Amino acid sequence: MGVGKPILYCGDCGKVLKEEDFDRLKAGYLQNSPYCVACCPNVVLSTPPAPKQASPFPSSTRVRVLPASTPGRSLRAGASNTLPATFAAAIGGALVVVMIALAFSSAKPVPPPPERAPVARVAEPERKLEPETPPPPPRPRPVPVRPAEPEPPPRPVEAAAMLDRYLEDIRAIRDKDTSFKRADEIRSMLRRAAEIAGPRKAEVVALLDDYEKALAGPPKETPAPPTPAKPLGQVASFTLVDADTEKPVPGFDPIVSEATLDLGKLKLKKIDFAIHTSPKEVGSVETVIDKNPARGENSWPYSFTSNSVKDGFTGWTPTAGRHTLKCRIWSEGDRKGQAGPWVTFNFTVVDPR
Repeated sequence: MGVGKPILYCGDCGKVLKEEDFDRLKAGYLQNSPYCVACCPNVVLSTPPAPKQASPFPSSTRVRVLPASTPGRSLRAGASNTLPATFAAAIGGALVVVMIALAFSSAKPVPPPPERAPVARVAEPERKLEPETPPPPPRPRPVPVRPAEPEPPPRPVEAAAMLDRYLEDIRAIRDKDTSFKRADEIRSMLRRAAEIAGPRKAEVVALLDDYEKALAGPPKETPAPPTPAKPLGQVASFTLVDADTEKPVPGFDPIVSEATLDLGKLKLKKIDFAIHTSPKEVGSVETVIDKNPARGENSWPYSFTSNSVKDGFTGWTPTAGRHTLKCRIWSEGDRKGQAGPWVTFNFTVVDPR
């Protein structure tokens, strides 16, 4: 600091502020108080306030002492110059005294000023003291606001590790949630993972597709169209058979409905009827003679009575009169319980014996 200049201190940290700090914009004023820029960046960088103007008159009278005459000068001038100077000074002093005396003698006496009448004083009403208003609280020192620094983007290695950990968490939740109660949460996590996966997005999308398939369950098998049912066979014709010889009777192969059988002329004791079907072999054949219970033939050749390839035709001895024989196909192959239409023919037996 220069000589004769006040010493300034920072209003916050107390650091000494030099004149060069204000010149270099390292200090300034805030509300007429000096601060350094480090403590208060918002200070006004300007010159200090102008000091109050001092009085033109000095506070105390200083007597200027004139230097005494140099004795060497008198010695050089010689003794002849000393007397005339002294004489001249005496004459001048006498003249000054005479002039002052004449001035006082010619001046008139100044009369005293007239006395003024006393002024009546009016009693002023007492002033009520108003309560002092408390000073406002000091304003808080402005705090500089620094802009937030942007976060640096994650490194590729860190992003890959973060994605792996995220997928591990999803797999752990999925393994425990066997009943798919947290399906919505897992879907949301997988979609979020796909957004941050970057070049691995296809991998995460594949995981999401697999999870959706697991939620849907195994694919439902489409039932095969039903195999069209084969038409049941049908009774094609009948043949009259001599049960003793197991040969067809001439003229009755096939036998027609309303035929008359003269057992005497035909020399027949036991008769039977061979049943021809189309196709040749069917599941079984059901027969009914007159009002007797129905019976079935389960193997070829089919006949009216119980027969087999080994035993041949068993035969039946009919009574004279009109008879009715009915036949139908029953349970062909895998169509068990189903039957075709009845085929009926009538015949009359004549027994002259």
